[in-house]
Amino acid sequence: MCDLEFSKLAFAIWYMDDGCKRTDCNAFRISTDSFNYNEQLILKDLISERLSITSKIHRKGKTWNLYIPNKHANDFIEHIYPFVIDSMKYKISLTP
Repeated sequence: MCDLEFSKLAFAIWYMDDGCKRTDCNAFRISTDSFNYNEQLILKDLISERLSITSKIHRKGKTWNLYIPNKHANDFIEHIYPFVIDSMKYKISLTP
């Protein structure tokens, strides 16, 4: 498995475990509450570097979460879809 495929698998597993689709739009959130802001920046850069997807860091109370805006949602799904198990596909279904 090449590095890019491994990265896609890693992001798929991470999203299946700690991710959710926002209910008010076609955007995704990855619960990264336990990381400090500087670590969030590293994760944000990693998503950009490995998947060519722009993510944002959103405040969630006293913590931070990674946020993949709806304009990048389809790209994110395209990368991780082959690795998402059937019982978790509901997490990546987009509303028309």
